[in-house]
Amino acid sequence: MKNKKNLSKFKNLKSGVCSNTGINACVGGNWHICCPLNNMPQSHLEIYIHFVWTTKYRDALIKADKRKNIFRQIKNISEEKGYHVLIINGVENHVHCLIRLKHSQMI
Repeated sequence: MKNKKNLSKFKNLKSGVCSNTGINACVGGNWHICCPLNNMPQSHLEIYIHFVWTTKYRDALIKADKRKNIFRQIKNISEEKGYHVLIINGVENHVHCLIRLKHSQMI
């Protein structure tokens, strides 16, 4: 029953132009589906990107004694650009990196 109550607000949707963004969208009452200015207060956005780099032909070129330096360089450059590095690791022929973006950052 709870879902039926929540869906009732979609009954009065009409196609129109958003007064805030000028985008053709569905509008209803005083809220606009397309408009970032009227986001629902419980909205939550997290963007995670998993990067994988590999060596040419997957040759074992990343030696153990150089890996930490490579990981440190990737982390430093990422953080200079404002990306939050969650984890970075790899082996002889590839590197994995998981980062989290802020909602204001572009991919």
